[in-house]
This record gives sequence, C-alpha cells and structure tokens, in this order.
Amino acid sequence: MLPLIAAAVIAAAAGNADRTPLVGAWTLVAAVQVRPDGSTRPLAFVDSPGPATGLLVYTADGSVSVQIVGHPRPATDRATATADPVRAVPLLRSYYAYYGRFEVDAAHHRLVHHVAESLWPAENGTTYARTYTLAGDRLTFDSDPQTIDGERVFNRLAWVRAEP
Repeated sequence: MLPLIAAAVIAAAAGNADRTPLVGAWTLVAAVQVRPDGSTRPLAFVDSPGPATGLLVYTADGSVSVQIVGHPRPATDRATATADPVRAVPLLRSYYAYYGRFEVDAAHHRLVHHVAESLWPAENGTTYARTYTLAGDRLTFDSDPQTIDGERVFNRLAWVRAEP
C-alpha cells in the first residue's frame, strides 16, 4: 500500500512542477486563426471585428480563469443593458469567460483546461487540450486542427506574463 501512495505523491508532485512555470497572470497579445498555407487572420471573439484583449490566470493549486473581450464593445450603461435584451445581446456576444482546472504535460507540450463553468453553459464540463510553447515570458497555445469552410485551420492564442 505504501508504494502505491508514494507513487501517487510523486506523480502529483511532478504534475505540480509542470504547472509551476505557468502560474501567474497572462495578458492576451494575439488571437489568430492559422490557415493551411501558414497565413493568419484575426480570430474574432464572437461578433467583435476589432482586436481582442484578455486575461488568463493560472494558480499553483491548478485553477485556471480565462476572460477575453472583443473590441469595440457597444457603449451602454448597466441599467439599459439589463432592461433591454436587444442591447444586452451584443455585450454578451463580445465577451468570453470560463474557469476550471488545468493540467500540464511538459514532456509532450500539452496544456489541458477542464472547464467547470463558462459564460456559455454548453462548455461546462468540456476539456480543451492544446499544444503550448513557453519562451521566456511568452506563452502560446494552439488548438487542435479543425475544418472550417473547407479549410483545415487551428487557433493560436499568444499571451505575455502580466506586469505585477
């Protein structure tokens, strides 16, 4: 029994060590879709034509929180957006957020987010696995390829470590 417990503790410690370089806050600097020829196009969040901003937070205990905002966002006050669903929809569609747990497999450069709760309820319980690269204070991760409009593409998000 003790050898099994010791193996579990060693495995957990290794997983924590893999997480350590990612712990902290990260600011979104690029969000693009990569096409088969290597060219990129901006990745719109959801209906916003402009560049996105965002914050990604990893904690030492394995928690993750993601917030991404598409720009420009419609100008409105809280009372109007709350009272008028027509004006609230564009606000909702320019914002993306979820939180949950994360795992890192440094040997295979795989980063996994387990979504506990999302702004979009259909994502609750979803797992997102991505290939990642960490170079200094820059973290980049790529989604698995998918076919969109007949093209095999993937999304690439680039983050830099947030200033304290």
